[in-house]
Amino acid sequence: MDKRCEVQSQIERLNDLPGVPSLAMNSAIALLRGWYQNFKPTAEDMKTWIYLMRDLDPELFIPAVEEWGRNQPEWAPTAPQFRQVVERLDAERQRTLRRTANVERLESSKRADRRIRIRTRER
Repeated sequence: MDKRCEVQSQIERLNDLPGVPSLAMNSAIALLRGWYQNFKPTAEDMKTWIYLMRDLDPELFIPAVEEWGRNQPEWAPTAPQFRQVVERLDAERQRTLRRTANVERLESSKRADRRIRIRTRER
């Protein structure tokens, strides 16, 4: 079997692995292949990518490819480098969610405090 077939069979195996959505991974790999002419993962490389991406949020794969392309237009990421980008995007998303939740709690607290003051004045 030639190397291209080996890589394709590794990508197809994504369908059988729990926790690694194949469409997201296939899309990310396809984008990287199109963006970087020298990005030609072997079957062994694909095993590494699959292993390292298995527990990450697949919604962040495409944004991670886009961010990598903006910041590193000369060379494609390795699997560990790509994982770091996805983890950083996830951390940023979590910070934003916490910040939003904290603002909502603060606003809710202020509204509750206003209601208490209004009720106290009415008595």
